[in-house]
Amino acid sequence: MTKLNRKIALLMSDRHSWLNLGLLSKNTELPNVQLNSKQLELWQIYEDGLAKTFDLAGKDEVIAFDLGDITHGNKYDEDLLVGGVAPQIIASAETYYPVLDKQNVHTLRIAEGTSAHNFGEQSSENLVKYILKQRYLKKDIDVVSHGLVDIAGVRIDYSHHGPNPGNLVWTKGNVARSYLRNYMMTELSLGNRPADLVLRGHFHEYVKEWCSMTWQGVEYESTLIIMPPLCMMGAFARQATRSAFSIAPGVIACEIISGHLYKTYAFISSLDARFRENL
Repeated sequence: MTKLNRKIALLMSDRHSWLNLGLLSKNTELPNVQLNSKQLELWQIYEDGLAKTFDLAGKDEVIAFDLGDITHGNKYDEDLLVGGVAPQIIASAETYYPVLDKQNVHTLRIAEGTSAHNFGEQSSENLVKYILKQRYLKKDIDVVSHGLVDIAGVRIDYSHHGPNPGNLVWTKGNVARSYLRNYMMTELSLGNRPADLVLRGHFHEYVKEWCSMTWQGVEYESTLIIMPPLCMMGAFARQATRSAFSIAPGVIACEIISGHLYKTYAFISSLDARFRENL
């Protein structure tokens, strides 16, 4: 009997560490830092998502991807915790420890985020990479601007920026489907096989779309995932989303078996950011 080649891709994005509503480890070693109630809730969602992912994986290998904006940067500073650049880098690095401490995680890829959040020139990403590589000497940790990887026969295209999720409930996913179809046609016109899975971050909202296309008599299929965030909504996010009140942070797990994207799992929790009261 042929042994199945099974691997799990752990997908994370937009943790915005050092934002007062960003991801911060409850076990942080930074002095005089205490998590607020929202950060404690966020860390619990993160831990739950990781626990479900590793339970799904069992003894099989887990390959971790982060789709960018691993720190909040200093451009939008009104919601930052007190401190300079160094605490952002250390705080972000600490959030990866529960992933990289696992024996069946050998690889982490971090996609370059936006310059508004990484201090420019991949600074946050490469500094976090440096810290992690000192702690995990035998693990494969790297930073990429735009990656294309083959995992057990499944091709994955990943980068931070991509399509928006859609501004209205009834048009949700329309832009993503068009983006995916255009991506597939571009690859095919260049003589390439489109990726089986296309991953994008940046918009802090989970969307999953699928497209099938026949090209020169051959049928191709691709799935696009816009990643959920690992942060809550600060002042700039409320402005940018025109006062959206619902956010669903979490992680995504992809089960890959012998050349097939078998299933994706969204380990997310829907939260309502509105202040509620009875008067």
